[in-house]
Amino acid sequence: MFLEQITTLDGKSLINWEDLKFWPYFQSMALALVPSWFNHIQTHSLLPKSHFLPPELQTSSAHNFKGIVVTHPSFDNNIKGWTVFWVDRFNSPFFGKIVKKDIIKKKIYIQHFLLSRQNNSTFIDPCRGCVLNNH
Repeated sequence: MFLEQITTLDGKSLINWEDLKFWPYFQSMALALVPSWFNHIQTHSLLPKSHFLPPELQTSSAHNFKGIVVTHPSFDNNIKGWTVFWVDRFNSPFFGKIVKKDIIKKKIYIQHFLLSRQNNSTFIDPCRGCVLNNH
């Protein structure tokens, strides 16, 4: 285990055990009490009377999905909700709405949406065509 795995997304503080124990990895441990290794990290790695790490132990902000369980849309139902998908070619996430599930081909067709901002408001609009059309 690495310290980065139990720190906040900004890398500046330790996540408290009450939150960590619900993460899938820790749920399998079925621990009622705070484990001794976690107490050791708290005692020896944090600034006094805080959950903050000293600058030399802080990591850069996370740009991944640390702490999030990634799931895939199910073919077992006809729910056509929203999804976020990663495109390696562009090294970026994209947003979309599921428009069709093809159970035979095991494909999900998604309408790509774009985020835009106007006057301190964020809007999600259907894409009218972009580099993803042929991706």
